[in-house]
Amino acid sequence: MKNILAVGLGLITPIVFVLGAAPFEVRGRTSLAEVAAGCVAVILYLAFCQYRLALKAGQGPAVHWNTVIAMWAPVAASVALIASVENWRTLLTQGLPMLLAGTTGVMAGGLLAARRRPLQ
Repeated sequence: MKNILAVGLGLITPIVFVLGAAPFEVRGRTSLAEVAAGCVAVILYLAFCQYRLALKAGQGPAVHWNTVIAMWAPVAASVALIASVENWRTLLTQGLPMLLAGTTGVMAGGLLAARRRPLQ
């Protein structure tokens, strides 16, 4: 069940990227601020989701790679879709930064949850 939830949360990542980037959008081109804001939104979203999912599942003091991979896989799949549909410039300016931000967010959330010590 937690892996299905992780995949579902990962599928929302491109929407989070677009919503994070929208306030900084420049008409006619992709600005650095737009991509950076989208990446920050993705990192925060996936870190929070992975952290909460790991804590809610009671996974203990270890990173469980199945939930990390289950949340990261839809991000990689969306970047593969961007690579197959869009031109190489869109892949370099939006797809690869989103993949890097998604990887960073998922890993940060998993590591933060693993480092959390239970109250004694």
